Amino acid sequence: MLTLAAIAATAWALLSLIALSLGRAGNPGGPLGEALAGALTRALGDQAYVAVIMAGLFGWRLWKSPPIGALVCEVGGGAAVILALCTAAGLAKYSARLRTQVDLERQSIGLLGRILR
Repeated sequence: MLTLAAIAATAWALLSLIALSLGRAGNPGGPLGEALAGALTRALGDQAYVAVIMAGLFGWRLWKSPPIGALVCEVGGGAAVILALCTAAGLAKYSARLRTQVDLERQSIGLLGRILR
């Protein structure tokens, strides 16, 4: 029963995330789905999709009734993957901003070099 609930919640959350990202008025997940999608997007950004899909895979894995130790390891591994993706996305955005600043400095240095000729 828990398995089916996890898979259904995954489908509902994924539908709500997709509707939010498309900017659709009136989320098909209802007001609770819209609030959940907004909270996941604010907390995880684009990695919210990965978190929801991993929750669905966890529900599918529960269907096979693995030992509890294996489930704990898989949940820990999934959390580590999401944390790594969020960190990488943050560093990529920071790197893009840093590159833009460096490019602007190069352009101004190039312009200054032309003026001093």
